[in-house]
Amino acid sequence: MSQEKDEVRRLLDALHTLLRMLAVSNREVERRLGLQHGTISRLLNGTIEAKLEVVLGVARALGLEYEELFAFLYPARPAPRPESDAARRIRSMLEDLMPHGGGSVAATVAARSPVDYQEIKRAVRAVLQEGTATGDGPKAGNGGE
Repeated sequence: MSQEKDEVRRLLDALHTLLRMLAVSNREVERRLGLQHGTISRLLNGTIEAKLEVVLGVARALGLEYEELFAFLYPARPAPRPESDAARRIRSMLEDLMPHGGGSVAATVAARSPVDYQEIKRAVRAVLQEGTATGDGPKAGNGGE
């Protein structure tokens, strides 16, 4: 779990840097999010667990969209890592769900504005149900929203 802790630390350090770059105080973020005094300080120094909901809330309190936050956290790397097996499997499933226009999943999704996440959820559920029926997918009840 050390790798995960290291990544959370990196994320919190980046958030702290973004706060300072925008000259937004911890107290101001707490006020905007309705948090108790000292919560952001304890979050940033690792005293309390970094819950995703709070981290995303801090980004919004700074005026950042989630995509912008992650773009700052994970800028383009010159030598991308090989895609994981899980990412390849997910990409393959998503490509099967997208209309075939010769583009990538990202290009297809980007061309659709706004993305109909409910439609994607229904399609993914259908694929999972097919896999369950054939024995290839996860057992019912293991997923969630």
